[in-house]
Amino acid sequence: MERAGFDLRADRVTLDMSRCRDTAKFEKQLAIWTRIARAQLVEEEERAAARRPLAGEAIAEVQDGLSRLLDEAEWAFNKRVDLVRQFAQALTLTRCQFDWARDILSGARSAVAAVDARLLTEAGADAMERAYDADVREALHAACRHLSALDEDRCQEANGQGWGAASSAAGHRLASLESLTVLQAAHAWSIVHPHRKQLTDDLRKRLFGDGP
Repeated sequence: MERAGFDLRADRVTLDMSRCRDTAKFEKQLAIWTRIARAQLVEEEERAAARRPLAGEAIAEVQDGLSRLLDEAEWAFNKRVDLVRQFAQALTLTRCQFDWARDILSGARSAVAAVDARLLTEAGADAMERAYDADVREALHAACRHLSALDEDRCQEANGQGWGAASSAAGHRLASLESLTVLQAAHAWSIVHPHRKQLTDDLRKRLFGDGP
């Protein structure tokens, strides 16, 4: 179409029809050219929109969600914490960055929901019996916070510090709560016990006595 002199973005298009012998054929060709040109314009506008940075209200909801979850469940972002902080504090985001930030937020929320669902499942009878003791619940909560503080690498390194891979998410979630219910404490018991040697002497004695 460009070779034919058409530009759909121009204010006015003039065509010389004096040499056109088949108007119907020309109209069909013109319709094809028009569809192609409009499709190209749409693609150009989409590419331009993708390059334009987003700011203000356009990114506020996602940034607020990232900031809130950083405060409540930083562990859910795993190795992406630094990147998430950048997204949450940025004045502008490209469309690609915005979509990425939104996907990360969705994944983190799903991780939290999965852990919460796990902590609502039935716990062992022995752990439940112990968890009815308020002092035990308090000690278990402190143990979760202690192990979470040691687990800075989120189980990325086999260093024997903090939680194991199977218990890290639940442990960090329990540590982030203000207090533990009986059921939550029962689950805490089951994941703290394998890591009892990492506890302080006081916590270990409060929870497990003088045993190994």
